Amino acid sequence: MKSNLPITSSIGICDGFNLLLPSNLIAEVISAVTLNTANNTEAWSAGHINWRGLDVPVINIEEIILERSPRLRGSHIAIFHGTLQTQDGSESMGKLPFYGVPLQAVPHSFAINEEQDITQRSDQLNINFCQMKIAIKGIAAIIPDITALEQFIIDKL
Repeated sequence: MKSNLPITSSIGICDGFNLLLPSNLIAEVISAVTLNTANNTEAWSAGHINWRGLDVPVINIEEIILERSPRLRGSHIAIFHGTLQTQDGSESMGKLPFYGVPLQAVPHSFAINEEQDITQRSDQLNINFCQMKIAIKGIAAIIPDITALEQFIIDKL
């Protein structure tokens, strides 16, 4: 059953694509800071930051999703809540409580109505960890498979 209630969402602008995310996934958006890149040998990892006393991995979303290095340095970092749960249903906070994603700008938040505002795209662009390619109010975006993306990060850490 589809709901006509609006869903509060955010568009995050990355280098070459937009991410459509539920707004409650974003814990905070900070200005870009110098990343700790010690022991950073994987292309998918941009490094780590100290955020509110926590060591938070920052990912190269372009490397993971499009399999290419970012061409632009993000001006902001969105800190995402980890969402994975253990098999017993409890939150898996010990594995990935937060992770960062560089963005080109502060995400734009708005309310969307699934039936009126979203259309599915069928372009041939191959995108990893993509749940759906859409156009939202005329803006091309992807809805990432957050569960698979987070599991990828945990497996690599």
